[in-house]
Amino acid sequence: MVSLMKHINPNSHFIANVSTKAPLYKSLYKVWDKLPPPRGCPNLGLGATPCTPHRPPLSKRLSPEQLASSIRAQHKLFVAQTQAEPSVLIVAATMPIHSSTVTDTPTSGCHRHCLFVEDFIICRSRGQSNYVSDDSFRVPRALADTGAGPSVVTTELLLNLPIDASVIRDYDDTNTNVCGPDGRALTTAGHATIVFTLAGLACRHRFLVVEGSSMVLLGNDFLHSRGATINLSITGPCSMTLLTGEDDRKAHNVPVTTIPPGEERPMALTLSEEPKALAPTTKPEASLQPL
Repeated sequence: MVSLMKHINPNSHFIANVSTKAPLYKSLYKVWDKLPPPRGCPNLGLGATPCTPHRPPLSKRLSPEQLASSIRAQHKLFVAQTQAEPSVLIVAATMPIHSSTVTDTPTSGCHRHCLFVEDFIICRSRGQSNYVSDDSFRVPRALADTGAGPSVVTTELLLNLPIDASVIRDYDDTNTNVCGPDGRALTTAGHATIVFTLAGLACRHRFLVVEGSSMVLLGNDFLHSRGATINLSITGPCSMTLLTGEDDRKAHNVPVTTIPPGEERPMALTLSEEPKALAPTTKPEASLQPL
């Protein structure tokens, strides 16, 4: 207190008040001489509980030489425990494969594309609860894609629909975060509830509307809910089976193809065109048999 007052102007009003008012002078002594209150709960460290006894850190309990010796002892104990434990060797399961069992993928003479749904027709409204399905608007580029989450319809296709098409637009949700096959974000424009038929099976589904050329895509929200089973046969026509109804679910076949509309379809593979096996590389004298 005395050293502090030497650095204060004795003519200041503050010193005059402190020196003339004894209660204030004593209260300043109490404030300056008061120690900080002790911690109610000391910092016990990671994993400690209120029942853990408080111990000061090693750096305060031991000298530098003692601290280094303690760390070396703990390290030796850790090494001894590690070596005493049985080592576990993880070996991946292996399966021997001979070259005679490896088969080539058969060629069909054409380039395969996406999975096109051949009989996708958007219905027309006839009153409040009636619809008509005809060939007036058969969608040529209707896809079934198990690699897509939501089902999608494009803005161009909706613009080309007739005025009585059974489509209900919903513009409320226009900020859906959806990416295309290239990883870029798609520009969405709400949703559209469409009534359509798949090879005669009447369906109603809510599609995500995105900007793009005329196309409809059936994603997993439709395929999984309908229990879709896709059969890509090499000896006959391809098909997609959907389950109808809720209680008594029956199978409904929908024709699909990997050939784009307008391209000539190749002949189906016959039994004589089975894939040939690769020649063995290690044993040339071994006989070759297809898998």
